[in-house]
Amino acid sequence: MLEPANPTVTRARRDTVLALVSHAAPQFLEILSDCKDAATWRKVSERFEEMRVRLKIDNYVLIYEDERRIGSALINALMSPEEQQQFGKEFAAAKQEEQLEMLHDLGRPGGEGEKLAEEMFPEDPDAQRAQVEAFNQLEDDDKQEAIKRGQLVMCFFMAWLHETLAVMVHGEKMTSLVPKALAGHEESFLKTIHIDKALMTLHPKFADRHRQAILDGDRTLLDKISYRLAAPVTKGRVQLSGLFAVFAMLESLGWLNDLRHHEILDICDAARLDRWQNRIEDENAVTKALIKYRRYQKTGGVSMH
Repeated sequence: MLEPANPTVTRARRDTVLALVSHAAPQFLEILSDCKDAATWRKVSERFEEMRVRLKIDNYVLIYEDERRIGSALINALMSPEEQQQFGKEFAAAKQEEQLEMLHDLGRPGGEGEKLAEEMFPEDPDAQRAQVEAFNQLEDDDKQEAIKRGQLVMCFFMAWLHETLAVMVHGEKMTSLVPKALAGHEESFLKTIHIDKALMTLHPKFADRHRQAILDGDRTLLDKISYRLAAPVTKGRVQLSGLFAVFAMLESLGWLNDLRHHEILDICDAARLDRWQNRIEDENAVTKALIKYRRYQKTGGVSMH
């Protein structure tokens, strides 16, 4: 994992974040709209589930144990080991501003990360068919390399998506909640399986905890588990979901509290979010929505169970 040489480099550059959120908000909002009535992740996105099965990435849930693994997945997809070594040397030797510029080039819209994602997972059906045909013509070694890159990109995307959902619903990242859950904190355990229900079957320690509760006859915990697994990822008042999506992405990237409300409005406009539909009339609306967002986080999108 590449770590900043200067420990003060803890978040992406402001212009990188503004561009990323403006670009990604519509897609996240589309997923969020599906979450409202979906009780399980498989209902939220059948395509994601199909990709997970096809690429055999059941172990993606292990990324939640360490936030640094998310960035590592993207870097490993973008660079060969030799390129990573060279990048690491240049990154460690760079000044703080230069480090941020290097990270900006990787993460910005239209950057290497997005180009790779579009190449690996095209939206257009014709492009998807062309991709399959091109893949079938590859040599076996090249096929394995393409599969590996696809797995890494998908792991990165799945982790980023659930991180953002967890911040929006519970006010805390999955990479913070999961280590607490593994340390025995019951509420963190319940919050994580509410956000990514696949943890219960794909993470060995989560599955073991569930199995132990059954063996122990722990009816109270089993009832709580059942409730969280059945609860939609989002519930109740999310008619402000356009703003909530923007808030969650900014918060997960460490910038929500440092932006003026007119800057958040600019992001909404750049993302082409319908102001009337999303109730984003003016800065005052942003202020009110932020209060409701914080209140929503306190309840976790579900009743206190």
